[in-house]
Amino acid sequence: MSGVWAHPQLKGQNLFVRTILGGWQSNFIYTSQVGTPLNVLSGVDNSLSGVGFDFPDLTGTSWHLPNDRSEQAKILEWFNTAAFRQNAVGTFGTGGRNQLRVPGMWDLDYSLFKSFAIKERLKLQYRSEFFNVFNHTNLGAPNSTVSSATFGRITSAGTPRQLQMSLKLVF
Repeated sequence: MSGVWAHPQLKGQNLFVRTILGGWQSNFIYTSQVGTPLNVLSGVDNSLSGVGFDFPDLTGTSWHLPNDRSEQAKILEWFNTAAFRQNAVGTFGTGGRNQLRVPGMWDLDYSLFKSFAIKERLKLQYRSEFFNVFNHTNLGAPNSTVSSATFGRITSAGTPRQLQMSLKLVF
């Protein structure tokens, strides 16, 4: 979702108030996404196919963990790793494609800018842009390879809040 808001020009005010406070423009972009599908792989070519994209065997234990866990607990174990084990030699594994989902994400970006007239065909534009305004942590995908030491663990996150300001001369 995105939007643009042209702030009032303040035409009835004195020159100083009109110049400094009037005529700004605000923009925002809000993004929200559910987690994308994630494959769990064994990490070992036990199928002896030479390709190495074997699925693990399912143990019969549910991979679901409670949603009311702390953020730290979710980072350390996004899913129940005990639900998967190395596939048996000579098999492709009993697991399937897209069994899990990575964490969802949301983000709000905002910008504020104004053009100041210097001469008839010369303007100075001030712009400030805020990315991830609320500094919300968007977790990355968990490691989904059974043979990895960090199996089930999230080791990355999205970009933190960033701010940039600029001046642009338009002629």
